[in-house]
Amino acid sequence: MHYNSTTTTAASLSQNPKITKLVAFFTLCQQDTFARTIVYHQVPEFYTWNHSTHCWARRRKGGDRLTQQDGSVIIHSDTIGRLHMISPRQGELYFLRVLLVNVIGPTSFTNLRTNTTGQVLSTFKECCSDLGLLDDDRHLESAMTEIADCRPAARLREFFVTAVICCEPSHPEVLLGNFMDDLCGDFVMERRSFHADFTLGNYLLFIPTTFVF
Repeated sequence: MHYNSTTTTAASLSQNPKITKLVAFFTLCQQDTFARTIVYHQVPEFYTWNHSTHCWARRRKGGDRLTQQDGSVIIHSDTIGRLHMISPRQGELYFLRVLLVNVIGPTSFTNLRTNTTGQVLSTFKECCSDLGLLDDDRHLESAMTEIADCRPAARLREFFVTAVICCEPSHPEVLLGNFMDDLCGDFVMERRSFHADFTLGNYLLFIPTTFVF
């Protein structure tokens, strides 16, 4: 799935958007009551993608069998679903991602831009703000955790700097402190390799840490 700020906005306003995995998830949520209880990145845990029909289908084998109240069976696998990492510089695409990891069972792009009172807002960012998703730094911390788990430290540093510039986090110094080991992990490994001593600690911890944001 590939989106940019322009195509995402256009797709959300289109009456006939291209059938991508995301659009197919919206359709799934319209038709499947269980799908309306999960967020987008959880879909591969319970459904498989059919390349010929471009739709999600419930898993039929493997994993744990969960019986629903209506008698239907859901199979839960250990498959991990991940969304592409998005830079805050990408504007609406970034805020679309924030919504997708927080909003349960969305049925359309328009539904994603709908607040709890039923009002359809103009942008994904406005909806994130209205839902309180931007009130603190949790969305940034969540994104940084994902990057730290599967991306190199340089990518995490890039994201952190971009977040400070574009998102105005409430407490950037807390984010920095919480992710210090992940942010400088590659530097530490280079230092240990250079000195042939893998017991050396994080040299950044010995630098005076006075930051101005």
